[in-house]
Amino acid sequence: MHLSKLTVRGFRASAEAKIEVDLPGRFSVLVGANAAGKTTVGDALYLGHAKTFPRLSPPSAAMLGARTGTRAVDIEYRYASVDDEEGPLGVQIQEQSGLAPAGAIAATLSRTLYRDLGVVRARKGDESEHADAFRLIYLPAHRNPLDELARREVRILVELLRAQQQADAGNRSLQALRTRAGTLLDTLSTDPLIAAVGPDRGFLLTSDHRNSLGR
Repeated sequence: MHLSKLTVRGFRASAEAKIEVDLPGRFSVLVGANAAGKTTVGDALYLGHAKTFPRLSPPSAAMLGARTGTRAVDIEYRYASVDDEEGPLGVQIQEQSGLAPAGAIAATLSRTLYRDLGVVRARKGDESEHADAFRLIYLPAHRNPLDELARREVRILVELLRAQQQADAGNRSLQALRTRAGTLLDTLSTDPLIAAVGPDRGFLLTSDHRNSLGR
């Protein structure tokens, strides 16, 4: 299953006329000139999903179009074109709603955009019953893309570890993992290879480094 279509009205570059993007498969690259609407597409996807990571500050209400016009985001997901290639979420939705043919629409998400205290908010519209099953990871690179993505990758990794800990042990504490990581780093610091490039060569694995890596 993959994101197959996005329609945006009354937001950023779509303030005057709607933007409609058809995505042909599970991997797509969006290319365009400045002000063509690439950021509009990304931000609209973020606003169109109820469950997102990381949590970002809402856009300024100045990004919305005229008060009298339609301001909305509509998103469509389709099943894989071949049944054998369907992913876990698609299979789950098929089983819950009855088997659907390959390539058919799997789910739709809809949000109405509105102003609230100077920012853009999204209100749920008419959408399929499985809309809440979708999660969006949105990583906008505002300054240095590599730095921005690296920081968010760490946050995503920590969140995934916490989620797995919750599933396995019923809590989100990573203290036990930090303790094991600290023990491993202590052992690593005594390795002959590390010692060979130690203080005499300008490198020292200090307790601060170990704590940082442990976190």
